[in-house]
Amino acid sequence: MPRVSESRVQTFALMTVAAVCITMALIYTKSILIPFVFSFFFYSASLPGIRFFHEKGKVPWAVAILFAFVVFLAVLTFFSYAIFYSVDEFAQGIPNYRNRLLELLTEGQKFAEKLGYSLDVSVIRSELSEWVSFSHIRQFTGSAFSVLGNVFLVSIFYLFLVLGGKPKKEKSFLSEIQFKISNYVNQKFILSLATGLLSGIIFTVFGVELALMFAILTVLFNFIPNVGSLIAMALPIPVLFLQFGIGWEFFAVLILCSLTQMLIGNVIEPKWMGDSMDLHPITVLIGLMFWGLVWGIPGMFLAVPITAIIKIILARLEPTRGIAELLAGRIRD
Repeated sequence: MPRVSESRVQTFALMTVAAVCITMALIYTKSILIPFVFSFFFYSASLPGIRFFHEKGKVPWAVAILFAFVVFLAVLTFFSYAIFYSVDEFAQGIPNYRNRLLELLTEGQKFAEKLGYSLDVSVIRSELSEWVSFSHIRQFTGSAFSVLGNVFLVSIFYLFLVLGGKPKKEKSFLSEIQFKISNYVNQKFILSLATGLLSGIIFTVFGVELALMFAILTVLFNFIPNVGSLIAMALPIPVLFLQFGIGWEFFAVLILCSLTQMLIGNVIEPKWMGDSMDLHPITVLIGLMFWGLVWGIPGMFLAVPITAIIKIILARLEPTRGIAELLAGRIRD
């Protein structure tokens, strides 16, 4: 009996050391691993389409691969251009937003004086003028460009993956991973795109400034579980306030966008996707925090599928099968 206990302690200690070493390696190599993981997920998501054109459409495998790569580049180019355009639009509109904030400060100061109060907003004015400066605009746009700078690397990885040969149909460890990723990425993309389109229509109908940027951010942030939809709903609030004030348009846009998020995120998504990843909500939340800490915002986008892959790997190994069950919310006796 003591030997069994000692063996378990040694196994746990080795697993802890291995987890720490792997985490450090992930942090150190993130500049290469993040584009590769993104490309692998895109490849897994496009694999069913490639097989469909090859098997059902009788299209040669090389032609199906070429078509998938063209579609991949088209989607990537569209989102890259839209993000660049939105960032540029936002940077150009910052002076106008600063002026509106200064006008609101002046109106607030006058309103306070009518009530018999004296407010000194000179410090706020100076801070606002310094904060909204061209250096900050350059930092903001520089961050956006650094994120988009990996697009070429992702495309190269994706091309080599699709050229890597025709995957076999039989069930295997890799096919199980690709099946999970394909279902998740494709379903999540459709739902996120629908949310972004509906939100974009709402922004356009009400004439909200930066409507395209907020619609794209809604699509992207909906890939982040739990908190992504909240961030997507909160981002337009400052612009809505500066544009409409506390008017009916302000509340109408917020209510309609919130209803859209709740309808798709809380009604349609659970019924369609179900528990496809077989992960407990607490596991998803912990995975979100861990991968956000290790890889930043890209890690938050990749948190759910990566955690699902880890669970599949742990379930294949006898010593870690209990941990895999725990990640799914099932406690083994």
